[in-house]
Amino acid sequence: MVVLGMDTATADAVVGVARGGEILRDAALEPDADGRPRHSRVLLAEVERCAEAAGGWSAVDRIAVGTGPGSYTGVRIGISCGLGLSLAKGVPLAGMPSVCALGEAGGYWVIGDARRGKFFRCRVEDGRMTGAPVLSVLSFQAELL
Repeated sequence: MVVLGMDTATADAVVGVARGGEILRDAALEPDADGRPRHSRVLLAEVERCAEAAGGWSAVDRIAVGTGPGSYTGVRIGISCGLGLSLAKGVPLAGMPSVCALGEAGGYWVIGDARRGKFFRCRVEDGRMTGAPVLSVLSFQAELL
């Protein structure tokens, strides 16, 4: 099965395509020098390069898109792009929590900046996310005590 995936939950736009366990192409497109994400400017071009690396859109069996948690605007861009391509190309779309895409091995914590003094926190075990609450630093400190 050929899966073309994208995730825009962070400042980087991440796109890749794999056949079975073999990565055919992947790219992490960093933000501008000022730190602003470039999702809306670079995502589609890289998605097309990934589709070409797989042998064209006719070879792509599924599109996967990260559903967050993360930047609200970034997640909207990724999901909208995935949905539009799914409808236009006739390829099934699957959503996946962005933190689950970090790996299949289990038992680790993922912490991400949710801004305004808060962060995302969840545990990933065997490729499954066990909740992604948004916590303040103070509430996390209270949990530790």
